[in-house]
Amino acid sequence: MMVAGVWTEACIAATVRDALALGFRVLVVKDACASGTEAMHQTAILNLANRLYGGAVVATPDAIRLMDGQTIDAWQVQGSVPLRFTYTTAAALYEAM
Repeated sequence: MMVAGVWTEACIAATVRDALALGFRVLVVKDACASGTEAMHQTAILNLANRLYGGAVVATPDAIRLMDGQTIDAWQVQGSVPLRFTYTTAAALYEAM
């Protein structure tokens, strides 16, 4: 299930949590979501990433490749709560996904 939309920390987060609870593998398209500020969006994506066991975070070009049947390298959680970020490190971690 691919997820994109607005208010990353609210609507997207709720959709991701519900999908995971229903057993879906979730792919969050990080640059196809938005929030009130870039910092709110980035920290919401980083927080969601910790819940995506079996899912991944990608950018739009990679999501398109997946829909075309291609394989990609995607950021996936490597263990429980691997992301530790601060306001000053959030942007770099977000870009690395």
